[in-house]
Amino acid sequence: VYYADSDLCDPNVDTTKGYPSRAKSGGKMAPWPSPYILMLDRGGCTFVKKVRNAQRSGASGVIIADNTCLCSDAECVADSDN
Repeated sequence: VYYADSDLCDPNVDTTKGYPSRAKSGGKMAPWPSPYILMLDRGGCTFVKKVRNAQRSGASGVIIADNTCLCSDAECVADSDN
């Protein structure tokens, strides 16, 4: 699983970014090795657009994460601010 570090609303997906870090070549990380599952944040455009852009980049699966804390626990809210 790779974290795209992008909302994937742009069809030009940079497969040399994201996490986990990979070996660098020429100052850029190596592309995500296929097949891979891509995790990305929700928001910015439709889920369909995100998944299609991920498929075009070579992803065999997509996990869309909600990066907003919905809990009211003070410790959870404090942790999400960091």
